[in-house]
Amino acid sequence: MRNAIALVAALSLAATSCSLFKTKLKVEEVVAEKVKIEETTNPAKKHLILNDLQKRRVVLNDVVVKKITGSTNIDYDFCIIADVTVGDKKIECHIYTKNVYKISNLKEGVSHVSVIGDFRRFFTMLDDYYTKIEIVQAKVTPLESAEGDKSEVKGKGDGQADKNDANRQGGTKR
Repeated sequence: MRNAIALVAALSLAATSCSLFKTKLKVEEVVAEKVKIEETTNPAKKHLILNDLQKRRVVLNDVVVKKITGSTNIDYDFCIIADVTVGDKKIECHIYTKNVYKISNLKEGVSHVSVIGDFRRFFTMLDDYYTKIEIVQAKVTPLESAEGDKSEVKGKGDGQADKNDANRQGGTKR
């Protein structure tokens, strides 16, 4: 019985940590791969490039949260949208994370974040963007904004702020 539990624990740890060992790519490198896809006429080559990208993690450093929307991806509740410019190409990044608490503390147009997440796919629409990139299983790290405010709230879910507010109002938080 103990061997079975140890085996299940080892398998679940291996499955969850697979994305930790993926190679990281900057968004500029991801766009370079998109250019390769567009330049080739061989569908098998396109397929191989996309499969290789899906084994990678995308890194976005210090991007401004443009918008927070409901998710179009069935596995997530919300989506963080950020714009990145690579050369003369405008890229829109759709970032998905399960950490709703961090998303709830972000402010559109104000919060700066760094993101590391799994590349999922490219998609395009009839707009001014060269492409859109879907990033899933993202680790979103709020950064200090230009005004010096922290986008990140400390004491995640400890309730201390609620208790302090209740005490100032003459009551106790239960």
